[in-house]
This record gives sequence, C-alpha cells and structure tokens, in this order.
Amino acid sequence: MRDIVDRVIEINKDVSQKQQIKGVFFDVEPYLLDEWNNKSRKSIMENLLKNMEVIYKEAHENNLEVIMCIPYFYDNFGLLDYVETLIKSNCDKVAIMNYYRGKEYENIKAEAILAGKYNKEIINIYELQAPGKHDLTDKNTYHEEGIDEVEKNFQQLKEKLSNQRVSIAFHECKALKEVMEDE
Repeated sequence: MRDIVDRVIEINKDVSQKQQIKGVFFDVEPYLLDEWNNKSRKSIMENLLKNMEVIYKEAHENNLEVIMCIPYFYDNFGLLDYVETLIKSNCDKVAIMNYYRGKEYENIKAEAILAGKYNKEIINIYELQAPGKHDLTDKNTYHEEGIDEVEKNFQQLKEKLSNQRVSIAFHECKALKEVMEDE
C-alpha cells in the first residue's frame, strides 16, 4: 500500500495540479489469507489497521483522499470494532462490497451507522459478474437482473440511508459492459 501511495505522490509531482491523482482506493481482502481463522482474524485486522494508519497519514500529508474497500460481512465475524476504527481514523470514504442481492441494507446497516457517526461517505458496490465465476451464485450478483434492478435497489437503499452520503459502484467494468450490452 505504501508503494502505491509513494508512486501516486511521485506522479503528482510531475503533472499540473489539474492532472493530479486525487486519491487512492484500497481493496485489501485479508479474509482470503490461509491464516484467516478464528484464532488469527483479530491479529490480522490489527495489522491492517496499523498499516492503514500509516498509509492514511502519508496520503493526507500529500493531499490524497483514501477510500477503503471492505466486505459487508466483517461484523458477522465479530470485527465491528476494527471496522469502526478503520472508518473513523483510516479512510475518507468506505466502499462496501455488498454482494448479497436483496439484503443490501441489512448487510451494511452497521457500517452505515458507523459511517454516519463519523461523517464518511458510503460507496455501495454491486456485483455484476455472471454466476459461476469466483463461486458467485445468483444471490450475489445482478448479472441476470440488469442495471434497472440495480438502480431500483440503490434508490431503496438511498431512501433507507437518507441522512447519509451514499454513492454507487459496480464490480467490475467488464461485467458492467456485458450487462449493459444485454439490455
């Protein structure tokens, strides 16, 4: 992560203010580690927070925004305290991989409360890749339902989170193109 921030800082030195990169987006997925289990989850999350604290400070010293991407399920593992620290002190916005179709609000309710508490924007990420890829099922993705259904769901989500800044993102560009070509 530090290499990325350092690279962006160097790039920004060589371009005009108008052309500078405004921020960095980190999609760190420690739950994919072989070591991720009941015994090690908390220490892995502690290390992530320590690293993010350093990265966030360096990014801010260089006028870079930090967006941290997290899955919707950390609170299911009893890691909400770590999510709170991450949102409170280590990012400017939180992007949530909200990949369980039809339960979007329920999935991010705890994270939304924390984001609201610390006045941070939420970016709700919808999965668009086809079922079967990366163990995705039709419950995880809007690939077959299409963009209109995503938009309906997002409007409902925004209504439930009406007192917060919420924006939308899609996983991933290639899948978005596929879905849009099918409509």
